Amino acid sequence: MSSIPDFSFLDERSCTMITHGYKICSDLNLWDKLANFTDYPHLFSNDENIQKLIHGIKGSGQSIGWTLRQLDYISKNGYQKFKEGYEKGYIKNFYNKS
Repeated sequence: MSSIPDFSFLDERSCTMITHGYKICSDLNLWDKLANFTDYPHLFSNDENIQKLIHGIKGSGQSIGWTLRQLDYISKNGYQKFKEGYEKGYIKNFYNKS
C-alpha cells in the first residue's frame, strides 16, 4: 500500500485523520505489522512502530483510537472493503457520526 487512496467520501476531519494515518503507515512500512496485530488496544501497545504511528496521528485519545481501528481494518481487508463498509453504513465518520 503505497499511494494514498481517496478518502473524500468521509467527512473532512475523518478524511484528514485517515489520510494522515495512512501516509504514516506507508512511510513507516507498517501495513503488514497492522495486518497481523493482536496486541489490542493499539493505544496501549508497547510496540515502538505502533507508538510512532500513534504519536504521528495526533488528536485526542478517542480520535486516535478511532483512526487506528480504521487503519487496522484497512490493513486486514483493504481500501475497497473499507469504502464499501462505509457506503453500507457499517463504518461511520468519527466526528459527525453519520
